[in-house]
Amino acid sequence: MKTIPQELKKFKESLEGKVDSMNSSLNAMESKITNLINATDKAKSGIDSNYESENKAALLSSFGTLSGNLNQIVSSFGEMSNILNGVLEVITLVTELGDIIEELEVLEQELSKEESNQNSKPEEERSSSEINRLKGEITEKEATFDKVKADALTKLSE
Repeated sequence: MKTIPQELKKFKESLEGKVDSMNSSLNAMESKITNLINATDKAKSGIDSNYESENKAALLSSFGTLSGNLNQIVSSFGEMSNILNGVLEVITLVTELGDIIEELEVLEQELSKEESNQNSKPEEERSSSEINRLKGEITEKEATFDKVKADALTKLSE
């Protein structure tokens, strides 16, 4: 019987449903900081065109530094978004593992039933084609499970 590793289950349980709100918060912060950058750039432009003083260059430089820092924050949101997308991928893969386990259980029940039916038939009526088909499907599902499990564990470690 295939099982989902505990670390994947715990990861999914702790973060499922929370990633969307994290993404929304991230988008809202990015929007607010982008508005702040625009306001800073407007203020800088207004000072540049309307203010004459020996401190003007220092004042403009500080606004430029502020805009640069805010732009760095906004660019880091892209990295955070990539992390959240990775979290969603792991959650999706763990859900897929659960679905595959359910499919395997159904196939194994069908196989067991088919094998029982075959054993109760006279030898000349027995056909193993359905049994072979079910065994082939189970083997495929198990291979798919192993691949998805490996993908999920790799993604989790990232």
